[in-house]
Amino acid sequence: MPSVDDEYARTWVESLGGPLVVLPRSVLPLWHTDPAGQEVNDPAEWGDYGRACKIDDSLGVLEVGDAQALVLGDVPDSTTFLPELSAFVRWEWAPSEEALLDGVEAVLDTAEWETEVRWTVPGPVVLFDSVWPGTTLLDQQPENHLLIDLAPGTFRVSFASIATGPETRVGIVRLLSDKP
Repeated sequence: MPSVDDEYARTWVESLGGPLVVLPRSVLPLWHTDPAGQEVNDPAEWGDYGRACKIDDSLGVLEVGDAQALVLGDVPDSTTFLPELSAFVRWEWAPSEEALLDGVEAVLDTAEWETEVRWTVPGPVVLFDSVWPGTTLLDQQPENHLLIDLAPGTFRVSFASIATGPETRVGIVRLLSDKP
């Protein structure tokens, strides 16, 4: 049986304040975040990062090359992926990682899901802070991104913010295959 440390040792992706994004690895080099002639003092205008910042909801989808980025907007919560549940988990508040993750599976069927979007991916994706350019992300942020081996397909993606205990609240971004 795995120890608590093994079971809960996960990579949590952090944000500098902007949204996190999940982008197909095949188009990662196309993610641009430099000002490119925009007002340098207004990062919201910086390329793809600026487009991601304009997502006003918990979820959004942006075209990047011939693929789509999933924007985890609204708040810059630390986020990880649970492949066994096909869900991103956003750390809203909890006294520990164990407390946060323990209640996730139990609330999936009773959650009030909101903000559904359709997201198509060609294969593996990368979760990262949208402020970093894709060309240098893997080198500049070696500990602050997460490679996820998603199968190609279209997903119905929904968000819910759920209290799973008196001191625990989790954001869940659930991926459901759009196959009939």
